[in-house]
Amino acid sequence: LDISFLITYDKDFSLHKDCHFLLSKPYYTEISLKPTPFEKMIEENKIYYRNILSNFYFQRIAKYSCGSILFIDIAIQYLIESGVYAADDDSIEMINPKTIIIPSNLDRLVARRLNLLQDDAAAMKFLTSVVLLGTRIDMGTIESLGYENVNEIIENLTNMGFMYQYNNCIYFPNYNLLRNNLLT
Repeated sequence: LDISFLITYDKDFSLHKDCHFLLSKPYYTEISLKPTPFEKMIEENKIYYRNILSNFYFQRIAKYSCGSILFIDIAIQYLIESGVYAADDDSIEMINPKTIIIPSNLDRLVARRLNLLQDDAAAMKFLTSVVLLGTRIDMGTIESLGYENVNEIIENLTNMGFMYQYNNCIYFPNYNLLRNNLLT
């Protein structure tokens, strides 16, 4: 069975527009994917977002999310780390409406979050080193790298959502995004 496929990001592209005969063939199917509407993505956590639903930053996140819940999560983390939002178990609130640019795509957003780590050279060096080792690194390997205050660094990076620990190993929830941004 031979299967060919074509993936494009152009919203107006359709192969059958130029080759009308394709639609009459039983082996031809065209699937169009559309981003999940922002309202649907936040519906489950609307009570948690209640204090920021109408503010400028959240509206920017809505504009740039393009159906990505990952973008929403990372953008909110970025605003918390930048001191614009504060979060607790109940809700998120704006605490400092300062001028800050929310990047318009996921790669730039991850890069901006990594820039917040530039003041912590040990954490940046550690993160870059362990990302180069792969998606899962056991604690024995990490200890063999010889970093000082490694537990404190790991805790900080875990709290920021760059990694998590499970079963005596470290994992990266968004490994490819993180790796690409660290190595460029």
